[in-house]
Amino acid sequence: MTRRIISVQQQANTGPQIDNFVSRIVKYVPADIVAAWLALAAMLAPGHRVVLWIVFAFLLVLTPVWTLRVTRAEGERPAFVQAGVSTTAFAIWVFATGEPFSALGWYEPVFGGVVIILFTVVSGLIVPADSRA
Repeated sequence: MTRRIISVQQQANTGPQIDNFVSRIVKYVPADIVAAWLALAAMLAPGHRVVLWIVFAFLLVLTPVWTLRVTRAEGERPAFVQAGVSTTAFAIWVFATGEPFSALGWYEPVFGGVVIILFTVVSGLIVPADSRA
């Protein structure tokens, strides 16, 4: 299965099928970046909040670059919409896990839960346009 979201298929094409709502949600989440964040956040724990913010910023910048790389396909335009949604998804996943946002006075864990649920439902509705060059 390709990580790139397929939104258009030619009639006679026997290639990858068009992604449905659920498969778009799965492909929008940058699981490898989220996994890296979870591992690093667990190692650094709350005692290294400044480092957590730096790691978060680094991975936030890395996410669109990484997504564009893993969704690259010959004859297709770059998957900019998918990269943008994936970057937003990463930020929301970090927000939902709590660190380093829990140091902010206004942060409540329930906010992360609400935001990640709403984003998950809405992100599946985003269908990238035809990306053929």
